[in-house]
Amino acid sequence: MEQPPVKLQTQLVTPTAARSRRVASVPSTTLLPISSVLIWIGLFTVAWDRFGTFQVGSFNVKVPTIMFALGLALTITDRSFIGRIRGKRQQIVVLLFLTVAFYTAIGFAATNVLYAQLQTVTVIIGAVIPFLAVYLNIRLFGSLDQALTAFIRGGWFAAIFGLYQLAAFYTGLPQVVSYEARGGGLGRISSFTYESGYFGYFMILVLAALFARATLRQELVSVPHVVFFLLVLALANTRAAYLTIPLLFLLLFWRWPEKRTRPKLVGWAFVLGIAALIFALLSPSVVAVIAQRAASLFDPTETTSNAPRLAANLSSINIIGDNFWTGIGAGNLIDVAPSYGRAVYAGATSNSFIANNVYLQAMLDGGILLLLLQLLIVFIAVRTFYRRHYPASRALMAGWLAAFIVASFITSYFWDMKLWVILAIAAAAHSIAPQDLQGGTTRKTTVVSPR
Repeated sequence: MEQPPVKLQTQLVTPTAARSRRVASVPSTTLLPISSVLIWIGLFTVAWDRFGTFQVGSFNVKVPTIMFALGLALTITDRSFIGRIRGKRQQIVVLLFLTVAFYTAIGFAATNVLYAQLQTVTVIIGAVIPFLAVYLNIRLFGSLDQALTAFIRGGWFAAIFGLYQLAAFYTGLPQVVSYEARGGGLGRISSFTYESGYFGYFMILVLAALFARATLRQELVSVPHVVFFLLVLALANTRAAYLTIPLLFLLLFWRWPEKRTRPKLVGWAFVLGIAALIFALLSPSVVAVIAQRAASLFDPTETTSNAPRLAANLSSINIIGDNFWTGIGAGNLIDVAPSYGRAVYAGATSNSFIANNVYLQAMLDGGILLLLLQLLIVFIAVRTFYRRHYPASRALMAGWLAAFIVASFITSYFWDMKLWVILAIAAAAHSIAPQDLQGGTTRKTTVVSPR
């Protein structure tokens, strides 16, 4: 028997409550897109660097990597069915493709082409695919609130697990994800990331997402939630937090977006100040350790981190001096560094032996042109998304900038997945008009129904 034909209809979807804390995932007339669910899982697990992973050669395959790849594939399928995605296009997408194309091409000039192209694959699956998956899916379905919520809930899960990890460090309980590093003799939190510094940058991004979602919903940010993440950041015992936290709030509150209620944090800041004073009186030795670690940030002779980093930087600068225009190729530092006085540690691989500096890493991988392309991405992102008229993208960029500025001098953090998914959400937030957001204001939605 012949099946009835299928016809596309446009149906008006009305909101429930303009400022409801819970925003509907999708209109009731449609099914929940599988592509969106996969991407939300990717956002929830984006910090799982050492949890739920498996090895393929020297590469660490992660849950979010798989989720974003599958989500992108299904989003492309959804787009072919639904049609044109809503919102304005972003220059940064074209610039990203140009940068990756140059990154790939310059890799063929490397001494070890295999290492260079393996690193190119890492960049594509670890940064480009997650960016495109999140950006296109939000623009297609308008699910900005849901994406932010998935990212924030992943932050909650990682933070709570990090507290358990720290407690297990002191009590001898199984840590599940082992992390025995100390800072000033005190335990540290890495949660699911590689080390406490990376966990700290992730927490900064989660804080920015909290503010972005609050501005999107036109409500006050939850101050207890902000305080919780700040306390977890303090317990993480990462020196980078001494710089990233003030920078985050400076970027958030400097020229606060018009017609948006400014969060009332003064009272809570006073309470935290009193609590810190009481803690200082009860535990002066711990406070002394914290003060010493803060003071050591700019001490070039500090032996556990600063001095080795400066020595590695000097080696990289010498390599760059001999390879200024084209670099040595991504992943090739492990072969070249010993000739310039930098030892290769046991167990190092082509994709793990890095410069630990974004600017030096770019020069090593592809010379001055690659560095200029990466800096142009940063410039376009800030110029486009850090705008008062786009408060959600602006809040996300405050966290993105705070993490990137600090991390760029002490890690090769440019292609980190967490940075790129936040940049994708910011780009989507800047692209989509309020009437095209799910659960926000009235919008038209295409649905499929039998005639």
